[in-house]
Amino acid sequence: MTRDPRHSMDTSRQHDNDMEPAAVDKMVGSDTASGSLEPPIILPVINAHQDPQVLIFNLNDLKQLRNQYGILGVLLGTLSQYPQQNFFLSIPLRLSVYEVVWLVETRRGILVDQLKYRKDKLLTSKQTGKDIKVHVRKDGVIEENAHEYNFITTRNTDKEGRNEELIHEHQIQLQEYIDQYIVSNKQLSRKQFMCNYQNFKYFKELNYYISPGLKFGGDLVLYPSDPLRFHSHSIVRLGSIDLNDIIIGGRLATGVKKNYIVVDTQINSNEDHDHESIITILQKPDTPKVFSVEWAGFG
Repeated sequence: MTRDPRHSMDTSRQHDNDMEPAAVDKMVGSDTASGSLEPPIILPVINAHQDPQVLIFNLNDLKQLRNQYGILGVLLGTLSQYPQQNFFLSIPLRLSVYEVVWLVETRRGILVDQLKYRKDKLLTSKQTGKDIKVHVRKDGVIEENAHEYNFITTRNTDKEGRNEELIHEHQIQLQEYIDQYIVSNKQLSRKQFMCNYQNFKYFKELNYYISPGLKFGGDLVLYPSDPLRFHSHSIVRLGSIDLNDIIIGGRLATGVKKNYIVVDTQINSNEDHDHESIITILQKPDTPKVFSVEWAGFG
């Protein structure tokens, strides 16, 4: 059975513990879209020239991404108190390419070449007499580790906060970031990337919290609010799929009390037009086709 997912998702099952209406109404777009004065979050690109990944180490930025923008990402770090488990993780927070593009496109984030920015920031601090013990080798590598009590400790070299001049000097343009990401991920075509982002953006503009959907056999999982307070309502599969995938996905989603959503976008551009900017194509209004599936007789 297929229908418009906005009706099915609105009537989907809530968390077992009923939340107050105010908690349900607290969505992402109502806080910053109205003209916030907060500067864009620094999105540090760890390796700008090969498989560019954005990792967030700043705890305040992580909280702002989650609480204000509804960006979840994936935690990669290990908790020092509980190193032999992988259920509760810590910083850094890795952002997906679609989360990064959405943040930059909506002017909530700014891409920065982290290696160059951090190096110049440390050198600037050293030249201005800051109490930061660093050593720059001949090959340009900065050594800031100190051996104390048989442990390697990393000093906090970011006490003085943002350096706006260096941020803009080492800013990475969104077009450059996307081009390098597609080159580094050869299994992802240019047109497929644009379609996937349009689909991601469609659900993000509906104020859903979005996380990877691999554990449920999909591409995305949608939450009505913070996953720490709500169960997910829907499993999303991006792109065209065959009938067998619809049957399997519909049964699986119904078995875990969710609905199964199939979404695809037809980009109004020929993939052979390499001269056309990806940013220009992404800004064109494209409404995806969305279908939801619920398997009758299950759940």
